[in-house]
Order: sequence, then structure tokens, then C-alpha cells
Amino acid sequence: MRVAVIGGGPSGLVTLKYLARAHLSLDCDAIEARLFELEDSIGGAFTHRAYEDAEVRICHIFMPGTASDYVQYLHDYCSKFRLWPSIELGAEVRNIHGRSPQGYVVEYAKKGGEVLRWRCDAVAVCSGLHREPNLPTIPGLNHVPEVMHSSKFKTKSQFGVNKTVMIVGSGETGADVAYLAVNSPTKQVLMCHKDGFHFAPKRNPGPVLLPILGRKPNPSEPGIPIDVSRANLFDTTYVHQALRNSMILWEYYNYYIKVLLWVCSGTTSGMDQWVGEISWARHHPSKIFFNKSMKVCPYLSLPYRPKQPGPSLWLYALRSALVQTPIPDTHGKQVDLAPLPKRIDERGVVEFVGNGRPEYERIKLQTIQPDVIVLCTGYQQTFPFLDDKLKVNTNHLSSHVRGIWRREQPTMGFIGFVRPSLGAAVGVKSSCTAQTTCSESWR
Repeated sequence: MRVAVIGGGPSGLVTLKYLARAHLSLDCDAIEARLFELEDSIGGAFTHRAYEDAEVRICHIFMPGTASDYVQYLHDYCSKFRLWPSIELGAEVRNIHGRSPQGYVVEYAKKGGEVLRWRCDAVAVCSGLHREPNLPTIPGLNHVPEVMHSSKFKTKSQFGVNKTVMIVGSGETGADVAYLAVNSPTKQVLMCHKDGFHFAPKRNPGPVLLPILGRKPNPSEPGIPIDVSRANLFDTTYVHQALRNSMILWEYYNYYIKVLLWVCSGTTSGMDQWVGEISWARHHPSKIFFNKSMKVCPYLSLPYRPKQPGPSLWLYALRSALVQTPIPDTHGKQVDLAPLPKRIDERGVVEFVGNGRPEYERIKLQTIQPDVIVLCTGYQQTFPFLDDKLKVNTNHLSSHVRGIWRREQPTMGFIGFVRPSLGAAVGVKSSCTAQTTCSESWR
């Protein structure tokens, strides 16, 4: 059996490794797999779209923390599992056509070379989530001196000096860029959101008990990775259908997480997150992704923590005297939260969407005239290399079997496009195993 793997990022490399070793676990013939990567090096977004001080969101304490270290880990991964002979670098896949069970033809070309063809029985599309920038339509955006998508952002020097920087988007990249901006020689930093976010630490350091007695956090304690620190009620690799088909587990997680957050930090919006709460209809563990780029959180929360005398401040003071998650000192620096921009007038002044939240009531009193806007608005998933007859397989990937393949065409899988609320590696590994097993069984 021959399988083409499209993309040399983490999902493509893991897929290649599972295919190369499938005969050891599936009692099948050895699979001939070949990986096609457009760029001259592996790593995907971690190599080609990383920015200064970018961190990996994998929570495991033994995994590399920076993007560059993670790329080196991927190189070591390829060497350990002897994947290099099966990897074609600088190979632009121009077209894939065919259909199971007849097979597929991959048309590709090396830079400046002729078009080559490789026949195979199955295709694993691992082209990644971060290829085609998603650019929002904001009237008057051309009145801002400098606008860039996050894919073009590389270093803090791009913010300039004494500039007003506005980040559009509140995902992990937006939070990272806002943190870098507020720790640069900028005049003001704003982060715009659509419907809130939920900050969670990569590793849970645990609260300090009785800090009123002078107790401090232990700096030698790395903390428990958040991916494995959840209390899973009756939840193992097998979940009984009575639990699987009900919301019992999710309701338990919902109350457990919110009570724990309040006890540790005084708010249920996120860990020490006092602004930007996800709307009530969506603020449930079954509906959200946790944002683990929370270094910017204390800068956002600074203007909103209880300060005025009253019941809120007294309750906050009492609770924090008994138990409190450590709060980093921002030295007076803050990031202003704002709704999404509605329009920008000819002077370059932003009019924000009136969402009725506290941050809007605060920001509408200011005249915001950004010098730099960074669009951290994510990416679109496009597959220009697929034949028109195959592109139907890309519609509504979430409706595929396990979000991976269509029932009528199980020999074409889309790996790495399903993300769990916490982590990513486990989902990729499970997708690879499922697709490999299904393709071999179909054959």
C-alpha cells in the first residue's frame, strides 16, 4: 500500500511515523509512505510563521518550551524514527486527483523543475491550520499607518517607539502579541475581542495557602500540566454510553472549574481574569477553547480588580488572605481591552462595536488612534492542490467521521484539523491511528 502525506508540520510527521510503523501493530504489509513538503525545511508554522519569544502550548514539562526548540525536537523525531528518506522537501503539490478504490495521482514539482507524478492508494492531508490568513473587512482600515496580519509579525521592533498598538483578536496569538507590545516602548496597547476568552495556565502552579502568614509560592515547583490536572469523574479511555450521551460529565466539569477558579483567584471568567468573560450562553467547558497564552492576563485585569471600598473588595481581601494564585507584578503597565472595531474614520480614529460590556463603557470615553494594527484573526483552511471532484471532501470537515474522513471515501483523511479544548498532540495521534487502520481495512 502506498500513502501520500501532504505537509511537513507536526501532524504530517506524526502521520508519516505511524504509517511507517503500522505493519508492527496492524498485522499488515509494510506501507510505503512519502511526505511532500512545500518549504525547504520541516516544522510548518513553528518554522515559517513563528514570532519573537513564541512559546509552544504543549503543557508537558518534558516538551520544549520555545518554537525554535520544538523545531529541533521535530528534527530529532525524524532522525530517531528514520523518517528522512521518506520526506520530499521543496516539493510543491500542484494537483491530487483520483478516487478510491482506483487510487490517486499526486502531481508535484521541485522548485524550477518538471512536474512529477506519484501514484498511491491513500492520501493524508496534513497541510495545517495556518496557511491562508483570514483578513477581516474593517471599513477605513486604510487610514491606519501600518496594518499587518500576525503571519507577517516577527519581532517587537515592528511596534516602533511610542506608538499606539491595537491587536484585533483575542486568541493565543493575539494574547502573545499584546504581551510583547506592552513590554515594548509603546504608548498604549489595546486588544480587541468578539465574544470573550478564557485564560488558563499551561501548568497549574497551585494557589498559595494562607498567604496572610507570608507564605510564598515554591519557585522550584514546575506545576501540574493543565492537560492532565482535570478531575475526570468516571472518565477513562472508555466512557459508558449513558455518560457519553448526556451532559452529566460536562456539568460536573463546569461547576468544578468555576468553583476552583473562584477559590484560587476570585473570578470565574478565567484564572485571575477580571474582564473579557465569554458570554453566558457559551461559557461552558463543552463549548470553548482554553487560551493558554495567559502572560498578558494580569495586564488586562489590572484596571478591573476590586479596588473601591465595598463588599466586593472586602470579600476579595478575605479570600485572598486564605488562598490566592500568585499575581505577577506588571509595574503599572496595562493592556486595554476593547470590542472589535466597527469602523475607522478619515482621521484614523476607531469606532468600536457597542457591546455593553465594562470594557466598552471604559474605552468609549477615549480617542483611540492606532499607529499599528496587528490582525490576529486566524487563518482560512484552503486546499488548492485538490482536484475539484475531491474538494467536496473539504466541506464541513467537522461532519466527517471523527472529523477525519468521509464514509464514502475513507482513503483520504484530513489530519490535524480537529483540536480538543486542551492540548493537540493526543488528537493528532488518535487521528493518525484511526486513519491508518481505516485505510488498511478498506484496502
